[in-house]
Amino acid sequence: PEILETEPCSIFFTSGTTGHPKGALLTHLGFVSTGMNFAVTFQLQAKDSTLMMVPMLHITGMLQFLGAIYTGIPIYMIRSYQTEQVLELIERHQPSILVGVPTMYWFMLSSKQFKKETFANVRALLYGGAPAPIDLILKLRKTLPHIKIHNGYGLTEGHGLDTLLPDDDALRKQDSVGLPVPLVEAKVVDDAGNELPSNEVGELCIRSPKVIPGYWKNEEATNNTIRNGWLHTGDLAKIDEEGYIFIVDRKKDMINRAGEKIFSIEIENVLYSFP
Repeated sequence: PEILETEPCSIFFTSGTTGHPKGALLTHLGFVSTGMNFAVTFQLQAKDSTLMMVPMLHITGMLQFLGAIYTGIPIYMIRSYQTEQVLELIERHQPSILVGVPTMYWFMLSSKQFKKETFANVRALLYGGAPAPIDLILKLRKTLPHIKIHNGYGLTEGHGLDTLLPDDDALRKQDSVGLPVPLVEAKVVDDAGNELPSNEVGELCIRSPKVIPGYWKNEEATNNTIRNGWLHTGDLAKIDEEGYIFIVDRKKDMINRAGEKIFSIEIENVLYSFP
């Protein structure tokens, strides 16, 4: 059969903060674009290899897998994350690229089995999936100074990796998820859909050929999420004068206290600063 690149090839279920899972229709074009983006972003070469610590049922694991397949580099896979096992595998296989959520790096740095030499061949790591506390970034930079660290942000509905923070900005823009990756546009809008100026908080919207055509058998959710070609992420964000994106909170998680907006990530950062 003839298959168009814009046709669905996979369904990934994602609930966001709404509870009931929605089937995101991922396309051939979205998967290929994501694989190419990952490969280009990390300048993958034949000598590289990667260890998958995140499951492929999650878009983060899938984008890492696709980037490796696109480049043709070895992928070491584990069934589930266990800190001591992962440290042993890194030491044995010497992967050059790591992808994980902030908690995984906390566990590794805090483990009694942690040794700097284990990470001698690692040249870059990506973290995402949750806000990374400043303490973690500082500890990574101090403990493993040779490794380039990148904060990434993306949604299943955008085939993952929609923005990336360059290593040079890891401390200068430590709260930021970075700049849009190739093929992605971003803007912040108010409740009426009007684009907001720099540094004003509103809902983050992205536009890209990587954005899904919709949700499986859920026209209402599709129409609520994708409007005029823009994917409404449900994340509150601001974009500074240099174009860097800062995720402030999930729209549904924001606390409204007597008209004052309180963002949970601000509270979490205060808690993280306590020993």
